[in-house]
Amino acid sequence: MKRPFVLLLIFIALAISACANSAASSAEPADTEDQVMIASPEPVPPEEPEPTPEPTPAWERGIAAGYGIGLLYGKADRGTEVDITAELEGYYCIQYDGTELFVEKSFVRDITAGKPADRSAYSRYGAEIFPGPYLDGEPLEKPVMNTKLTVLDEFGDLMLVKTGRSEGYIDAAYVSPVWVNWQTDGSESGDSGQNSSNAYSGGSDGGDITLGKRRTDTAVPELLSVRYEPQSADKLPERGVILADGTELYFGIVYPGDELMVLTAEGKKAEIYTAGGTGTLPRWAVLLGDEEPYSTWTGYAAYGAKLYGSYRLAGRYEDVWLNTEMTVVLETDNGYFIRLSDGRYGYMDKAAVSRTVTVIDNEAPAAPEPAAEWTVPVL
Repeated sequence: MKRPFVLLLIFIALAISACANSAASSAEPADTEDQVMIASPEPVPPEEPEPTPEPTPAWERGIAAGYGIGLLYGKADRGTEVDITAELEGYYCIQYDGTELFVEKSFVRDITAGKPADRSAYSRYGAEIFPGPYLDGEPLEKPVMNTKLTVLDEFGDLMLVKTGRSEGYIDAAYVSPVWVNWQTDGSESGDSGQNSSNAYSGGSDGGDITLGKRRTDTAVPELLSVRYEPQSADKLPERGVILADGTELYFGIVYPGDELMVLTAEGKKAEIYTAGGTGTLPRWAVLLGDEEPYSTWTGYAAYGAKLYGSYRLAGRYEDVWLNTEMTVVLETDNGYFIRLSDGRYGYMDKAAVSRTVTVIDNEAPAAPEPAAEWTVPVL
């Protein structure tokens, strides 16, 4: 009786085991391709922190003393193409290297306009050829009168010329399209050979870009001037090309009383901080807070005095009569910023300004001695 009962228990145990194995087998998928893949969520990169703005460097408060001086950003090479966005009297507003800057109009040509064809010309008495378009520094060459020139380009009051010895920039007033007769050239009278060109007048030139608040208690004499805002370039060239190597580009044009953030003011240059970057001004054009303004004085025009629109004493100028009274407003590295008694103002060479009236001799001047016979220079 016990044996059949034991066999029954064994049979039940085997049946239960078989059912369990069958259930386990049915739980596994028959094909691995039918398995459901559960994708892990993409990792979320941490948020990048906002860039820390560059701290404003230590600076000293100052004001501009020079009239219509460009706050220098840098220089561009001949052939550089720029987008023109607006104009500011004698300047174009341009986009250059991702920055809005200013450049003198005379140094930019509409990219759709062709360059003048090369032509021959001759140098006048007193001509000098310089490596840069601002006609400063040591000249490359001082060609004698009637030296043959090849005019490569011309713009404003400048020409890019080539001789047998050098290639550089020359004041257009010293270039003649024809052979120069020494008897009618400036060499006879001692004049430079230049002709007076468009007058520079404080009421019709210049412009302004806001570089900060303008002081009402300016430490320089108030000047009669018209200040302009950049105008739309709808009727201007959309794109231009730079015409001279070393063309200066400016953050802005400063005027007497404009507030400045001065980083350094050593030597002949002052570094000025702006939101767009650091620019430079001539040191004489910057007045620091603890400096006394220049003491103005009354002067008189000497023989051959010329009134320039540029502190470089180059380019357009106007002849000024002997003994014309003027107020000397500011001293520059090479001259004075002056205001004439009739309201005009600009820059003059120091030698052209006298502290006393020049006494005119009533006797007629002696006639110049005839010059030696002139021969053709060997080129």
